[in-house]
Amino acid sequence: MIRRVSALVLLAAAVTGAALIPPPAPRPGPDFDVPIKDIAFQAPPTASVWHCPWVNASAETDAVFLLASATEVDAMMTLPAPVLNEDPATATVLIGGSGSSVVNVGSIVRGGETPGFVEFSDGPAAAATAVWSNDILTADRCVAAVPKIWYLPGGTTREGMSLTVRLFNPFPDDVKVSVTGSSEFGVEPLPEYASVLVSGRSWVNLDLNSVVPLLDDLSLVVTASDGTIIPVMSLSGEDPGADQASWSGTGLSTVWYFANVTQGGLAPTLAVTNPGELDATITIDVLTRGNAFSALVQQVVPAGLPMHIPLDELVLGNFGIRVSSSELIGAAIIAQEPLVEPSLDSDDLIQDGDPRQRLAGTVGADQAATTWLLPGAGGIPETDTSIWIMNPGDASVTVSLEPLGVPGLPVDKVIVESSRVFRYRVPDDIDISSYLVDASSPIVVSLAVQSPRAMAFMMGVPIDG
Repeated sequence: MIRRVSALVLLAAAVTGAALIPPPAPRPGPDFDVPIKDIAFQAPPTASVWHCPWVNASAETDAVFLLASATEVDAMMTLPAPVLNEDPATATVLIGGSGSSVVNVGSIVRGGETPGFVEFSDGPAAAATAVWSNDILTADRCVAAVPKIWYLPGGTTREGMSLTVRLFNPFPDDVKVSVTGSSEFGVEPLPEYASVLVSGRSWVNLDLNSVVPLLDDLSLVVTASDGTIIPVMSLSGEDPGADQASWSGTGLSTVWYFANVTQGGLAPTLAVTNPGELDATITIDVLTRGNAFSALVQQVVPAGLPMHIPLDELVLGNFGIRVSSSELIGAAIIAQEPLVEPSLDSDDLIQDGDPRQRLAGTVGADQAATTWLLPGAGGIPETDTSIWIMNPGDASVTVSLEPLGVPGLPVDKVIVESSRVFRYRVPDDIDISSYLVDASSPIVVSLAVQSPRAMAFMMGVPIDG
């Protein structure tokens, strides 16, 4: 049921003065004549290295590497030492094809906030990581490609929120990195981060709250001038018991898909960044399990600026969105505890009487694909996992879901109607740790993982288009 249909969302008052601020100067980079495909997340068919910038196995938190492969592979995990020039911690596992493995980071080294990377001997294979405690749950797919320029939409340094950006250099050579940004007030030059040195096999954490506090909407651009870098954005509440969300950098595209933007009554927001020189007109189509609503939101995002677009009052229950833009944009979904109690129509409400500050974030997919790997689907302990499937096409699609991690389990098949989303609940009574999802025509697949006090979203990894 539609709660509010916004045929046209007018430009927010917070950006009224944006027209007086000149757009940022063009920065060197790839030719954007055509949309950038999400090469940073596609699983190549051969050997590959996956970089995992947000790992934290400490006295308070647990962490796992979530590994999945469509063929038999060796997977070597490396965690660089916090002290320069010390040997990294490593471990290797064999994954039978098609197979999966969940590796406790603490069994390799309990080194706190230590990023890592995974080397697969063959492919297609993909890696993700998850971090959790009693109060937090965050998960993110690792990345396999390293462009020179990354975009990080969805940040905020408003009161009560803490924003950190980690710059991970998994390579032996030092690299200089420039971080710039934009907010609801215009360009944020960030001179403190104009030239950040990240030593080889090391990382640097940037505390944005101390540099640009009290911003509702902050989008960043990370550029490596003489090497490559892997950035990740981490957002958390500052109050005790607050959840945490992390999502890696992304490219730009004129189309973004999110198979699911909310669960358990969380209030979702679409964060968009438009780094170009022209205003971007975006259109949001909403796809639910029973209906599709075309152009439910239309919005103009000024050149050089970011914008948060609330989605919580569009429709009841869970839904996915397709974002189309006249210009190249970056996009992410941030879902958090609503200011008021959600409707009883919302799915998966947990009535435990405890205050919760759940928070989830993820980047989208810039294309649909017929085959997806979902590392970690069912592999995070003491959580409930849902696989969300979006069919953006004009005809019904048959989808096969093959559980990985336990040999001999049957393959489930479901039919997803055109312009709909479908929820598949991963069984919790068997030791499934990943899924291979195959469809008769292109689809988009993502994960939602929840514990009693926390939530995490993660986009799947496409194998082919």
